Amino acid sequence: MGCHMANPTEVFRAMADGDPYPIKAFFALGNNALLSYPNQHQVHRGLMNQDLIVAHEIFMTPTAMLADYVLPGDVFTERPHVADTWGWGNRLVLSEKAVDAPEQASSTFQFWSDLGRRMGFAEHFPWGDLEQLLDHRLEPGGRTYASFARSVVMEQAPPDYRKYRKVGFATPSGKVELASSILSELGFDPLPYHREAPAPSEQYPYRVFTGVREDPFFQTGQRNIPVLRRRSPSPKLFLHPDDAAKDGLLNGHWARLETATGSVVAKVSLQPNMLRGHVRVPHGWWYPEARGALPLAGAFVSSDAVLCADADEFLDAEQGTPHFKGFAGRVVPCEAPDHMSPETLEG
Repeated sequence: MGCHMANPTEVFRAMADGDPYPIKAFFALGNNALLSYPNQHQVHRGLMNQDLIVAHEIFMTPTAMLADYVLPGDVFTERPHVADTWGWGNRLVLSEKAVDAPEQASSTFQFWSDLGRRMGFAEHFPWGDLEQLLDHRLEPGGRTYASFARSVVMEQAPPDYRKYRKVGFATPSGKVELASSILSELGFDPLPYHREAPAPSEQYPYRVFTGVREDPFFQTGQRNIPVLRRRSPSPKLFLHPDDAAKDGLLNGHWARLETATGSVVAKVSLQPNMLRGHVRVPHGWWYPEARGALPLAGAFVSSDAVLCADADEFLDAEQGTPHFKGFAGRVVPCEAPDHMSPETLEG
């Protein structure tokens, strides 16, 4: 199975500047792309340079707010599914349809099938519905989705210990490769190497790490679900009390975190177990309740993606992954941002 993926930074650069060639249409399926990748201002510039944006969503995210068309998607209880952990594991998990989707909602299968057929690729989409596609995927095992659903909740092959003695390791040589032959053939350093993080300075004395998930939410989602938002009403910057005292930061008060790329605001949360000189930033914050009062529902107010650079010197050579952790920043006291709800201000 597997998949092919273009490097996100290169895609958004091409969307914004047309280099190496212009990209003029962007489809986002269940992906709040604006807040999900580094250098959020570049992502926004790329999106604004599109002739067409289509969002297939269950909520009106900031990305969906930018779309020319917002198509309602279904949720997992409204479709059959066999989860295979995207090929990362060796188990299959059943997820049965429990209720019908609303009349206008569609699955991602229907979205891509309809689009592919309209574009003249019908031979690549021969399945009439999602269950037929699942039948096709299960066929090598001599099963259909219906027979799988009757007999399985989760299926995992028993472990085969010391399998390498019979078939070797999953490398071209079949051996443990301390030097990667694949990387070497691609022209990269076959050995692990150390890459320095952007160093703190007098102007930016802290090491900032982003991407931290919060238990009530998944990625950038669920800030609009009241029962979950009550568990985490506002974004929090974690700092050691000694650092906060040095910079005049008070627990529960608002502060602005600045990097060379951008700045965001959040509340200070003093954490004695934080390493001194470090700041922890939660991932994916926006304010659905501020839609109409703040641009894109506050998508640039507290989003960690605003802070993270994706210049070439900050990208690893092999995958183009930027420094999400350890880049330099500073924290200064500030007033609460405008148009915050009482729950956000108090929580």
